[in-house]
Amino acid sequence: MFRALMRHEGITKAAKALDLGQSHVSRAIAQLESELGFLLFVRSHGSVLPTEERETFSREVERTYAGLDHLEQVARQILELTLPAVERYPG
Repeated sequence: MFRALMRHEGITKAAKALDLGQSHVSRAIAQLESELGFLLFVRSHGSVLPTEERETFSREVERTYAGLDHLEQVARQILELTLPAVERYPG
């Protein structure tokens, strides 16, 4: 949800992209901020503005997702190199 808000730069657009209500997205972001202990967005007159902390956090989120994508590619490569010698995981 945080990534959707980053990409769509607004709660309304992010909620629409996720097929969720605005209040659901807003509550989820507020909960994330509470868990993190810092604000990601400043709410002002119906809009949300990113904080500096959000910028730093966003970069790390994207690095993490890039790392996960890379791990998926490596797993596919391993599977391709070792078939049929390796038994595939059922499911």
